[in-house]
Amino acid sequence: MKEKFVLLITFLIFGLNTSFAQKSKTIEKLEFENYELKVIFFDPYENLVSENPEFKSLDSLKQGEIWNKYLLNNVIYDFQLIQKKKIVKHYILRGNLSKDIYPKDLTRNNVFLLDIVNHKKNTNFYNLSDYSKMIDKTIDKFSFYGTLFENMELLKDNDGKLGKNLFGRFRLKFLIPQSRIM
Repeated sequence: MKEKFVLLITFLIFGLNTSFAQKSKTIEKLEFENYELKVIFFDPYENLVSENPEFKSLDSLKQGEIWNKYLLNNVIYDFQLIQKKKIVKHYILRGNLSKDIYPKDLTRNNVFLLDIVNHKKNTNFYNLSDYSKMIDKTIDKFSFYGTLFENMELLKDNDGKLGKNLFGRFRLKFLIPQSRIM
């Protein structure tokens, strides 16, 4: 009985550790007034390869198909609003399952949503299923497009270029049209 209990506890601990083991990095910390904004990037390529080691050995068209599916089903950025050293809200940029990624018309690839979520301890904000019932608002009226992200390790040799031939086709970096910023 004691061995089964130890095995169960080990399984639970291992299971919790792997569910939170998504590869991420803090790419920015901005301070303004009484707030801090911490930008967490979940590198799609790094996470995809760690979840599917066979990905690198697939032909480029199959890689492209898996890449597109991954982007539409996962969180890319978590913008954490912090006040007095405590996370208050998450602004989570993720793929939109109801969209498709188009191979030819690159500017139609505005496939992202922004979930606004109040922070709750012990919640995995990488998994939509873990935070979906806590969403205050989802914004889907963006003109952001592109299927690569400048913070990806995969693009380190692509400085200043608008995109890259990858996974069987030319792909744009994540862009926000200047008219949206100004």
